[in-house]
Amino acid sequence: MPAAIVVVLLALAVIVIAFPVRRLVRDDRSLTTIVLYVVVLVALAVGASELALARYLLPILGVVYILPFITWRAGLDRLLGRRPPIRVSRVERPGIEGPRNVTPPDADDRVGAGPSEGDGTDTQPGTRSDTAE
Repeated sequence: MPAAIVVVLLALAVIVIAFPVRRLVRDDRSLTTIVLYVVVLVALAVGASELALARYLLPILGVVYILPFITWRAGLDRLLGRRPPIRVSRVERPGIEGPRNVTPPDADDRVGAGPSEGDGTDTQPGTRSDTAE
């Protein structure tokens, strides 16, 4: 068998094995468990391809491959109709303040406003206060 085909087959095998190994890593399994899983998976694959017992080893290989994807506790709870308890914690929120009035007051509403403050209240509407008379 040419070396290129062997390299492609090994790369394909690594990709196929990477999916359940990633699941084991995400489930926080120990390194020993992950290495043992990979060794068993490779041994079953080699045994199924080389030995006359492939008839029995191939189904076992399939079961071993999908084991990391099975969520035993959640699956059994779902089958038995049990739901996990829902824990609710109350979050203390500060009280909501009322709206603030940010509208500037009108000239008539100002307290103590007079013509000396330069607000132009001494002029009549329609006339200009900056022109000399």
